[in-house]
Amino acid sequence: MGFNFFNLSRFKNEVEITKSSWWDIEDYIAQNGVSNISEYLSIEDDFIAFLKEFYDEFSTKQKDSLGCGFLASHIIVHTNIAIVNDCFFYGMNKKNAIKKLLYIEKQNINFLEEKDIIFLFRCWIRELCNVYLFDVSTGSFLRASDSPFSFELMLKNYECKDIFSEYPNIGVSVTMDPEHDIEYIPPKNFGEVITEFKRH
Repeated sequence: MGFNFFNLSRFKNEVEITKSSWWDIEDYIAQNGVSNISEYLSIEDDFIAFLKEFYDEFSTKQKDSLGCGFLASHIIVHTNIAIVNDCFFYGMNKKNAIKKLLYIEKQNINFLEEKDIIFLFRCWIRELCNVYLFDVSTGSFLRASDSPFSFELMLKNYECKDIFSEYPNIGVSVTMDPEHDIEYIPPKNFGEVITEFKRH
């Protein structure tokens, strides 16, 4: 199957992009208030679940079958996290969250507890940190793109349906190798929205 590149977004088409009035949790709270935060959290939870499926495939399953995980990670906490707006810590104790995130930054991601993985991915989505996940055994990777709720995914010898479930708040589309050279030939289905996912 070779290398397959995908873009993850909370928008499934351009119409949804033009209709959106917020980009991150700060925008959302400013426009909708905390009393209506459930809509935002449902989107965030879908992304956490999606990111965790990548983690489970390349870390949890390997640990269960081989005794160790081969998922490499690079975690960088926001340089000025102490002065980041409190709304980015909604549902958390800011002081404790910063302390925990700085601790996780130094750990081997393969040995984190599930609750810490979920916490890390929530912080990643809120841009309190940046995370780069790389599977040593296949070269597959997952990293943030240039805007909130936007990620770049590369799978080697996998299709999305081999790993990921469908989530109502996530759009997955075929994209190009972001580091391609001038001779690179884009995939024939570039821009195609993925509709086939793992069946439970």
